[in-house]
Amino acid sequence: MDEETGNSSYLIDLPNGGKSFVIGNLLMHGPNAENRKLISYGAEGLANPDNELYVVNNTMVSKRSAGATFVGIQSGTTVAKIINNLMTGQGIMFTGTADTTSNLLLSDVSQAKFLDEPDYDYHLTSSSPGINQGTNPDSVPGFNLVPKFEYIHPLSYSSRTDNGIDIGAYQWNTTGVEDNSYLSSFLVYPNPVSSTAEISFMNYAPGFISLKMFDMLGREVMTIYEGYFKIGESKFQLNTSQLPRGVYELLLQSNGKAETAKLVVW
Repeated sequence: MDEETGNSSYLIDLPNGGKSFVIGNLLMHGPNAENRKLISYGAEGLANPDNELYVVNNTMVSKRSAGATFVGIQSGTTVAKIINNLMTGQGIMFTGTADTTSNLLLSDVSQAKFLDEPDYDYHLTSSSPGINQGTNPDSVPGFNLVPKFEYIHPLSYSSRTDNGIDIGAYQWNTTGVEDNSYLSSFLVYPNPVSSTAEISFMNYAPGFISLKMFDMLGREVMTIYEGYFKIGESKFQLNTSQLPRGVYELLLQSNGKAETAKLVVW
């Protein structure tokens, strides 16, 4: 995610090929991006065995005025499949050779009808052209190509709903509620923490919530909060002074949605 001021080169660089899966990502080139390619595959030579590339259900946004190549594929790649991707901005879908299925390439980001593009929220709305236009990507031996999670900017993710296949990294909220009621901006600070951390929410929906902590073996360590979350509340304090050092996961559940965040205690 370049946002408006970043100047990245490739967003994903797979320089020597190999069996590669790019599934369910949000990739955004800002206006200052230094390279036209968002995904580069095999640019330094196909030195790995099984040179197969699967680019499935990604949302790719380019703000470069000079145009973009959303996927650059090295000549000689054995298999390249580009499926269910939503690409917006001036440019071309790919270079090289690829099989393409159910992709959208839109010349202007406004055509995608994202929920809040100026604030980097690329969830779909009811007027988005990619709704119900995806194809089941199925699987390849040993790997399911169907996306299971969605990215939440800037540092989190949630499970992707299983109610059809929309094009891009996000499945439309089929309840028809187009607002910020999903649990975005679930932040923990400081992280790592030695004694007390603050858990804050910038966008949330009032209602019953459950906030729990688990260790890396999946064992519940504590229930931080379980109850009704009222409008006006936005922060919780977490005392970690009695916890062993290590990495933990916070699980927040509300309104049928879930979000996680890693916490390092030192």
